Order: sequence, then structure tokens, then C-alpha cells
Amino acid sequence: MPLVEWSPRLYIGIATIDEQHEYLTGLINKLYAAHTDGKDREALQPIVNAISDYAQYHFSEEQKLMEQYEYPTFEGHKALHDDFIVKSVEYLFDYLNGKEEELSTEMLDYLTDWWLNHISRVDQEMGNYLKSKGAS
Repeated sequence: MPLVEWSPRLYIGIATIDEQHEYLTGLINKLYAAHTDGKDREALQPIVNAISDYAQYHFSEEQKLMEQYEYPTFEGHKALHDDFIVKSVEYLFDYLNGKEEELSTEMLDYLTDWWLNHISRVDQEMGNYLKSKGAS
């Protein structure tokens, strides 16, 4: 069973963003499953790389939409994205590079909790605003 169960309640109503959210959720689940199965750093590396690359792509796409529609709390939202990269993605790379001894369950829980809370709260609010401005 995946760590994050994707469901319609996580949709924000902006099709491209919803697709990206679902894809990135799948990558997070893949990392969790590989870790649970006892995979080593070498096996986790392509998953971590995919999460890093796709998270940066996704955040960039969201930020372009927020700028296009003049989202009033753009700077705060972008800061949350930056925080995710620093706390989650950089930690994952530290693990891959041997700076962290193990990939902790606490870190995976943080990653998952942050992601779900961000989508269900912050991105929902952003989606409502964007839809009110005609985005779909």
C-alpha cells in the first residue's frame, strides 16, 4: 500500500498542477516503498534524482501560474517551495552522498506530511484563487 493514497480530495482544480501533484506523489511513494524494501543508496539514487528534478520543475510551473495571475501571496508560497527543497531534497542528497548515515523514517514522514499539507491547504487556496481568475 502506498504511503500517500492519492484521491480526488487532493485535486486543486488546475489540470496541469493536479497531474504534476499526482506524479510527484507517486515518486514519493516509490521512494518510501524502496526504503521499506531495504534498498541501498545506489538503488535509491535514481528515485531521489527524479524527486529533486520533478519537484523543481513542478514548483517552477506553479510559480509561473502564480505570477501570470498575480497571486497575492506569491512570495510566501515560493518560500514554502524553497523550504521544501532545502529541508527535504537536500537531506536526501546528503544521504546519497554519505553525509547522513541513514534515510530515516522521520525524514520520510516529514516529506510526506509536508507534501500532503502543502497540497491540501496552501495549493488548495492557490487553486481557488487561480480558478477565480479564469485558470483551469
